Amino acid sequence: MYKIILYDKNGFQITDKIDDLKKDSSKKKWIDLIDPTQEEVKKIKQIFALDSDALEQYFNGSKKPDIRVLNNQRFIILIDLNYKKLDILEKEGLYIFQGLDWLVTIHSSTFKLFEGITKNLKHKNQIIQSSINMLFINIVLLMIDKYEQVLMAIEISTSEFSKKALLSKSSKKILIDVDTLSRQIIILRRYFWQIRDIIDYLLNTIEEEDKEGIKFLKIVHDDINQLMLMVDSHKESINALRELYIANISLQLDDTVKTLTIFSAILLPLTFLTSLYGMNGLNLEQIGDIPAGLGIILSIMVGTLAGLLLFFKRKQWIFVKNLTDEKEVKQDEKNKNKHKTVS
Repeated sequence: MYKIILYDKNGFQITDKIDDLKKDSSKKKWIDLIDPTQEEVKKIKQIFALDSDALEQYFNGSKKPDIRVLNNQRFIILIDLNYKKLDILEKEGLYIFQGLDWLVTIHSSTFKLFEGITKNLKHKNQIIQSSINMLFINIVLLMIDKYEQVLMAIEISTSEFSKKALLSKSSKKILIDVDTLSRQIIILRRYFWQIRDIIDYLLNTIEEEDKEGIKFLKIVHDDINQLMLMVDSHKESINALRELYIANISLQLDDTVKTLTIFSAILLPLTFLTSLYGMNGLNLEQIGDIPAGLGIILSIMVGTLAGLLLFFKRKQWIFVKNLTDEKEVKQDEKNKNKHKTVS
């Protein structure tokens, strides 16, 4: 299916008849092909002499932002992005052929390009009063609006994960989802970078007489830079979210270890007593008669305990004082005394 807009300074008209393209060659022309058949593409190719290699990229479904300068025309690939779910970032190609006074766009029906541009034509006179570059710039601006919506959706997802990271119990799923979100951000940054390269190229090649086009291309360039800054900000937020979640897991683990330690501390002396009085040779009915062997065993146990405490202390695992902090405190006290003396 295709839709055609013919326009000049006096206004614009919408038609779906290819024969209207040949009637008035003085008007600028925009042909929007929506999920076209090969026959429809072939007709438009014959009228505007579209490059065969460039059309081959469309038929192959290329989804990498790119720009190529051909004979008397430019071929540009932009990407339409839709953030459906956390792990689904839909990508559709928008293929643009631009000549001196005409523009051909090819895309799928999921991208409502025609509706958005016709709305601009009704409210923005600079499109119909300027060169065909202005129509292309408005298409790019429409794409940027969609990119902002995608970033807004990612920002909402990041906010939701922040709440889950603090309130929910540790789960691998949350960590996997955060990692997926991080990969989506990387993909967006790569696309924005490539689109900015396209705009840079157009700024360097556009004719100096087209001051209006240069002005709006600079606006587009600034908008893409803002998007890249937003991407960097979201990336930092996601990294901070990952660290927050890992810290939350560590706190949960500490609480678990603390609980187990308390139970161990309660049971340890009870276990010691039961094992002591459960030894052969110790008669609880005659507790006053302590066998000589028990004294030897207790001596060995006390010696072992003392040896282990000494070993741990030498390894500085227990009974360790922070000498550095003590020195700093003493130094601060000396400095205060010197200050008082001077005063």
